[in-house]
Amino acid sequence: MSIQLSANIENGRSGARLGVRVGDTVALHAKDTAAPDAPPDGHWTHQPNGSAASSALDASTGAELSVVVARSFTQSGTYRFIPDEPRVVDRPAEIVLTARPRWRQMLFTTPHWARLLAFFVGYVAAACCLLVNWGGGSWWNSQAWYTVRSYGFAVLTLGVFLWLIHLLGKGSAEGKSGLVTLFVGADLRASTSKFQYLAWTFLVGFVLAYIAARSSTAGTPFVCETESSGASTKNCVPPKHWDTYLLLLGVPAAAAVVTKGVTAYKVANGIVQKTEASENAGVNPADLARDDHGNADLADIQYLLFNMIALAYVAAVFVGRGTLADIPPLLVGLTSTAAGAFVFNKSLQTNRPTIRAVVPSRITPGAPIDVSGQNLFPDSTNNTVQVKVGGAQTAGTKRDATTVRFTAPPGMDPNISTLSIVTAAGTESDSYAVAVVGLQIIGWVGDAPPPGGVGHLQVTGLPPQEEIAAPVTVVVGGRAKEATVTRDDASEIEFTVPGDVEGPTQVTLRWNGLASDAATLDLAPAVP
Repeated sequence: MSIQLSANIENGRSGARLGVRVGDTVALHAKDTAAPDAPPDGHWTHQPNGSAASSALDASTGAELSVVVARSFTQSGTYRFIPDEPRVVDRPAEIVLTARPRWRQMLFTTPHWARLLAFFVGYVAAACCLLVNWGGGSWWNSQAWYTVRSYGFAVLTLGVFLWLIHLLGKGSAEGKSGLVTLFVGADLRASTSKFQYLAWTFLVGFVLAYIAARSSTAGTPFVCETESSGASTKNCVPPKHWDTYLLLLGVPAAAAVVTKGVTAYKVANGIVQKTEASENAGVNPADLARDDHGNADLADIQYLLFNMIALAYVAAVFVGRGTLADIPPLLVGLTSTAAGAFVFNKSLQTNRPTIRAVVPSRITPGAPIDVSGQNLFPDSTNNTVQVKVGGAQTAGTKRDATTVRFTAPPGMDPNISTLSIVTAAGTESDSYAVAVVGLQIIGWVGDAPPPGGVGHLQVTGLPPQEEIAAPVTVVVGGRAKEATVTRDDASEIEFTVPGDVEGPTQVTLRWNGLASDAATLDLAPAVP
């Protein structure tokens, strides 16, 4: 046996060694690995940083301890849990809380707006340092340094932009980095359409920032002077290329917007099933070239391939000449055509769950039932579904790629003779007609009772004994008698037969508004 400790800070950070700041509330928890559901008895000790002595925290007896970090950081240090029951352990379990440096305290506790203002002021100051020609030093105003300073400004601009997006995301209600939303869809998977739009935006933005800096530092024109003699064709923007780049930026943007709209409409109407990827799995770049099932998607691959070729061509020309390339019309046409095929492919996709067969189609409570169909499992990670049958609901498990198996639940209503599947994406299939057997009387258990005697009936359709809240009633010869469930699985009930009923008689079982078909049962002769 051993004690295992865990620590969590209210903002979601956890671990055995935590950096804490002023105002953090740290929840410490101890558990016995041999009995994780039973909190161990004991007390906590605290050894402050820089101290060799530990002090017992008498007021914190129990497996839970809450620590609020004050400005003095006296709460930092090592925390250990000492169980009341002696045990042998390899090493004591401990949690270490470390105070963050003062500059990090100031950074992380500064109001959000103040941090944004500080970054803006810092960006302007750094940009001035790079773009202004300070003095007449030949090394600072050389062509090589113009290039270095221009690249530095472009990197600075792009970096500050990304950091601001990150800060804005951290300040949102979700508290997540805004960078993730730039290329990840609502299903937490890398989005092909968003990635293309993002790649072209960043590349063109980087080039324009470089050219703007080069124009400012070296005094070269922003737009290439292609008509004059000795015209400059480097480190400037060729005016005749704008239509091409507006197309390259606009088509991915339109593809991203249209794809999002089409997908949202189909998900809302149950035409397409989308399940979220695990947050702990992280973003997988392979999702850019495959569908939600993890299979390679030709439309995605084509769209990605042609745009990557065009991006590489533009980047190579920019590195060599410092300007936007004249992209061949064929390459522009291929990227646009691929975008159209990508959107068209998304508009045709459908994976609505459908039921083809239910075996057996006569559903009796407690019986194993197989449901076969298509798209019952929208991705490869979810192997369970919900089955609605006869007004009741139960879980079904994956038997193979097209089959679900479930155990018919008790309490089904024979008047609701339909079955449907609700997948892990929350999409429900159309109803499938089945024959639902609800409450049913099988017969007497043992000998038939006489009038006025105690009878035991074997029945089906009742829920387990602990789930029966409403009374169970047996109607014998028109006389209602309350019955007692005598088995945990509710397959047997006990009741007193009315004394004035004789011979073969009709018996009906009722529970919770449901009633079985009448069964004709014999009674033993009356005892004289």
